[in-house]
Order: sequence, then C-alpha cells, then structure tokens
Amino acid sequence: MVNEILEIPAHEQALAWTGERMVPGLGGRIEFEHYHRYLLAREFCRGKAVLDVASGEGYGSAFLAQVASTVVGVDVSDVAVAHARAAYAGQPGLSFHCSDALSIPLPDHSVDVAISFETIEHLDRQDDFITEIKRVLKPDGLFVVSTPDRDVYNDLDEPPNPYHVKELSRDEFSQLIARHFPQHGILDQRVIAGSAIWPRGEPKGDWRPWMFERRDRTSFQTSHEIPAARYLIALASAAAIPSLQPSLYFDQNFFDELDNAGGAAANLGGAGNLAAGPLGLIASTQQDYIRRLNEAEQRLSSLSDIRTELTGQLAAADAHAMHSVAQIEASRTEINNLNERLQALTGQIAASNEQLAIVGIRLKAAEAQREDNQETIRRLSLELEELKLGALERADASLMADQEDPGREALRNLVRQQSSIIERLNHDLRTVQSERARQFENVRLHADATELSQSEFREIVRQYEAEREANERQLADLRQQYDVVLTRYQRVASLAKWLPGSVKRWIRRGLTRLGR
Repeated sequence: MVNEILEIPAHEQALAWTGERMVPGLGGRIEFEHYHRYLLAREFCRGKAVLDVASGEGYGSAFLAQVASTVVGVDVSDVAVAHARAAYAGQPGLSFHCSDALSIPLPDHSVDVAISFETIEHLDRQDDFITEIKRVLKPDGLFVVSTPDRDVYNDLDEPPNPYHVKELSRDEFSQLIARHFPQHGILDQRVIAGSAIWPRGEPKGDWRPWMFERRDRTSFQTSHEIPAARYLIALASAAAIPSLQPSLYFDQNFFDELDNAGGAAANLGGAGNLAAGPLGLIASTQQDYIRRLNEAEQRLSSLSDIRTELTGQLAAADAHAMHSVAQIEASRTEINNLNERLQALTGQIAASNEQLAIVGIRLKAAEAQREDNQETIRRLSLELEELKLGALERADASLMADQEDPGREALRNLVRQQSSIIERLNHDLRTVQSERARQFENVRLHADATELSQSEFREIVRQYEAEREANERQLADLRQQYDVVLTRYQRVASLAKWLPGSVKRWIRRGLTRLGR
C-alpha cells in the first residue's frame, strides 16, 4: 500500500545479541538488510495465512502480522520463542512455536505464504527443508527465502560465520529452488550509501535502472544490476509468482543522527577541527565494525589456541607414525625370516614325505616277506606232522612184525631223544611266528607316527633290517634242524622193523603222545 506509515514493533524487553540472529536496535547494515527483507515480504502477506521459519527475536513476524490474517513464527531456540511470546503477546493473529525447521508443527497445505530469511545456510539437509515447506504450503502458495551469496559473502574481509553449515552460490541456490518449484525468480540485495534517482509514477517503455558504484578514489563502475550483491532473495511457487520489482530502503533517522553528530563535532572544534565532522558522521557505523572486529579478534585468539593444540597433536601423530613405520619394518623383517623358515620346513617335510614313501615301500615288502615266512612255517609244520604220522605208521608196522628184538632199550632211548627234539622244534617255530608278528606291528606303529624325525625313521628301518636278517638266520637254523630230525626219523623207521613187538607198541604209544 502506497504512502502507508508503518509502526516499528516496540517492547521494553531485549534479547541478548549472540551473532546468530538479528535483534532490533543494532543499527547499521545488519538492520538495513533484515528490515528491508521483511518490509518487502510484508506486501505479499496481506490477508494471508503466513509461516515465518526461524522467526528469532520475533520482530519480523510482528511486521507481517500487521497485514496478514495469521502469522505463525517457528524457531529452534526455546529462549528466542519465550522472548517473542512475551514481547509481542498483544499482536492479533500472531503465535510462536519452538520446533525444528524440518518438522514444522502445522497441517498439510495450511499456509498461503512461507517466509524464511537467512535460514537455509544453517541447515545441512536443505532439500528436506524445502520439502517440508512444500508440505505446509498451499498448492498455489508463495515461498520467500533468502541466503547469502557464497561467492560474494566470503570475498569480504570478514571472518567466516561460525553458524553457517552450508552456504550456496547464486547458481546452486537457483538450482536448489528449481528442483522443488516450477516457477521462481531471484532478487539481489546489497546495502549501499549514496543517492537515489527514480521516476515518479509508472515507468514507461522498456526501462532498466542505471547503477553507478564508486570502486575507489579514481574509478566508477556502471551497470543495470546491483554489483556484488551480498544476499539473494528468491520468490518461488507452483503457480505464477509476483513480478520482481525493484525496491529501496532508506533510513533517514540514521543519516540525521550522523548529521547531528557531525555538526556538534564541528561546533566544538571550530575551524581547526574540521576533520572531527566527517569522523562524527561515521561514528555510529563504526560501532558495528568495531563490534565485528572485536568478535574477529576473539575468534582469531581461539583459532590460535586451536592451532597450537593441533600443532602439538600433529607432532604427536608424526612421532606415532614414525614409531609405527619402525614397527612395520620390524614386522616385515620378521615376516621375511618366518617365510625363510617356512620354506626350510617345507623342504624338510618334502624330504620326510619321501622317507615315508620309502618306509611304506619297505613295509609292503616286509609284509610280503612275512606272509612268505608264515607260508613256509605252515608248510614245514604240515611236513612235520606228515613225518610224525609216517614214522608212527612205520614204527607200528615194524613193532607188529617183531616182538622180541634185543636192542629195544637202545632204540627206546633214541626215540626219547628224537621226541624231545621234535617238541623243541615245534616250540621254536611258534616262538618265531610270535616274534615276527610283534616286530612287524612295532614297525607299523612307528611308521604311522608322522612327527618322527628323519634320524628316527632311519633307526627304525635299520632295526627292522637287523631283525629281519636275524629271523632269516633263525629260520635257516630251524630248517637245518628239521632236516636232521627228518634224517633221524628215517633211520628210526629203517630200524623199527627189527624191534620186538612190545618195543614197537611202546614206541607207538610214545609217538602218539608226542603227536598230541
């Protein structure tokens, strides 16, 4: 509404300045920027249901409530919300709620205009924030949002804002808005000190305002746009957006105070103190810069302490890294030694496997030899049984043929001797069989033990070969004794026919007992 006089919301309570949110009374550039945004947005809120996200101290929501039907201010700080409720309690249709910007306590499609100034750069989940705005916004509702232009904001000789999480360039800001709203436009904002020349009434034809900026003491820059705009303001909607009209903000009170301060300084100083006038004119603006300088010095001191701490941590990390490198080299050397030992053990295992294979072959040969020896012993036993039976039959025949041979006593003694020899021969054969089985089982058990050394393998093989040779000699002796016994039985058989009958019967009974 043209020529409207707007009252600045006033209250006696003051919210402490922390640097995170603007509070009325600061003056200077920060006040120009924030008041200008809310005054422009106020024109879009007449008779509307309005949401103000990050409402802070509450002065902006109070501005909007002068023309809107309802205004809901939302802020994450319970201190700021409590202050706003107390400071602007009498404003009709105005309420404040403590809530996160990603979880607004309003139903779907319930507001006509959503305002959010200097909020989005404080959030990491920026797309989620705009999605939440679209949820509470009516289908044809308007979203008015501002953010600093990172490319301009960070080029100024000021420390970075510690409360900003994710700043955006102009292109990134435009792309973010375009992902959610088919219609949007962007305005530039910059605080200036100078003069305005503006046509009265409606501009005629296709016109664009001229901008003249003094860059330094010797040059100016001309353009049709605000050069190096510090802030960006977007208007976005699913429907058509209002036309992007230029606007100017003047603070005549600010300049009046500067003029008064300069005049007083000139009156006090006279002609000799002309320099005091210009210094007095900028005294109030210097307060803002002095405050910012003090904050920067505090941050610099804090950063210096952090740098000292980080330097110490870096030195400790370097020492730890050097120690770790030394440990790694020692571990590498140990690993190489272990690999060499592993290769040597692998060779020993391969040699042991070859020895095991040789022992296995020899065991198979010993098994075959044992079977041959058992077969030989079994055959000798059968032959011995046949020999005894034959001797019995021949002795019985000889005894029956002659009953009264005078040499029977001598033959009886000879039969006793041969019976004793045969009994010992049977015992020796059984002993050889048992000893051979025990020795072979010992060799088999030793061969199955995989942990034996090569020297132990060689000793087992040597003992086995010695025992095998001893057994072969013992078997040869048994065979020789068998041949002697066989010869003697043959002699007994040849003499038996001359023995008396009673001697033959006695020999027959003795041989029968011996055979059993």
